[in-house]
Amino acid sequence: MADIIKTLLMLKGKVLDAVNFELLRRAYELQNQNIEQLKNNNEALKESNTLLRDKANRLESENNEFKQNIKNLEKKINSINNNKMSQELSEVAEAILLECKGKDKKEFGAEDMIEILSYRKLEIEGAINELSKLKLISVYETPLMGGIRYDLTPKGTEFVLKIHKG
Repeated sequence: MADIIKTLLMLKGKVLDAVNFELLRRAYELQNQNIEQLKNNNEALKESNTLLRDKANRLESENNEFKQNIKNLEKKINSINNNKMSQELSEVAEAILLECKGKDKKEFGAEDMIEILSYRKLEIEGAINELSKLKLISVYETPLMGGIRYDLTPKGTEFVLKIHKG
């Protein structure tokens, strides 16, 4: 474009002869070719943009599908882990959790379980220790209530709700 303007400024006030006319015609043809090339490039960019947008939408869809698959697999893993944990729990530990479930308790003391369950004190204390290591219960002291108490953790509460569904 700058070349055409320079040429036109050069020709200003002059008579247009064949050489200058040919020069001007050639400059306009080159400019026209440049415009056509830019149009072609623009069309190619539009097509490329459409393809990229389609690919982005496809990838987004696949990503959502993968996220859903991950959620489903996590549920399966949690279910397997809960079943495995249930199978690995001692009889006494499971009895304590079932007692919590049956009485809808979220906290208890070792003495409560000794009175309710038909196991020896040492077995119950061992089961409480087992549940604590599995992070199904947490331990806290209450001097006013006579010592150590146990709370079901969120993991423990979830586990209690899942065991022996029926």
